[in-house]
Amino acid sequence: MQSHEVTLTLPLRDSLPTDPAARQQALDNLAVYIEHSDGTKELIQGKLVKLSDSSEGIQFTVNKFSTFTLVVVDGLKASQSSHNPYINGFGADFRPDAFVTRAQMAAMLARNLTDETGTESTNGVSYTDVSATHWAASDIQKAQSAGIMNGMSATQFVPEGPITRAQMATIAYSWMQQQNTDVTSNTSQATDGAVFTDVSADQWASDAIAYVQSAGLMTGYNDGTFKPDSKLTRAEAVKVLNVLFKRTPLTGVSTPSFTDVPATHWAYADIEAAAQ
Repeated sequence: MQSHEVTLTLPLRDSLPTDPAARQQALDNLAVYIEHSDGTKELIQGKLVKLSDSSEGIQFTVNKFSTFTLVVVDGLKASQSSHNPYINGFGADFRPDAFVTRAQMAAMLARNLTDETGTESTNGVSYTDVSATHWAASDIQKAQSAGIMNGMSATQFVPEGPITRAQMATIAYSWMQQQNTDVTSNTSQATDGAVFTDVSADQWASDAIAYVQSAGLMTGYNDGTFKPDSKLTRAEAVKVLNVLFKRTPLTGVSTPSFTDVPATHWAYADIEAAAQ
């Protein structure tokens, strides 16, 4: 199950209630908990299928060596249907490989902050490159007031600049601290952390990178690097943000929402969850 896609089916056997209402409730909250060989973890719902002996099973797809088990998550269906999209496409396209700008990141964060968070300051943004009429001015203010995202300097936010992997690590670390978000149910348990060859102890984001790596929220590359200065793509962004926002990958979507993100795309289920 390494580096290629494999479809698996877990039989349900006699695990479902016989009462129709109770059975449907169980199915609505049934998920597959997956631990991948690279240390990451995810929770997906899979697809209900009929087996050859007329019994039922949950079918899902993995593309790396993994272990998995069926779990019941109370309120799973309700949590999936109670949120709004936090990222939009460009017409029929999503552009998964396009880079995320700092203004776009601030907007996605602001849309998922609680009403009680990020409202301490009402004086507007104080950056010289973000006018009061900028489309993301209020979002930038909210993300800054919440302590989730800061400018590139005291006077410059650089709204059209790209988000780097180091910046994403810092944002994720700040979100987990400020929002008291527990990501360990969706990612690997804390470890001693990896030492990346391109992240020195005095690198400005080294603490945040170590934290998100130990939580399994972000990982490095096979060559031992983290690539902190690499630009973050839209697909990579939603993979991290969905965990922070507690959104499980949206499986069972037979018709893709975007023409450039087919069901075989590595981030398909995460993109569908973020955009719905």
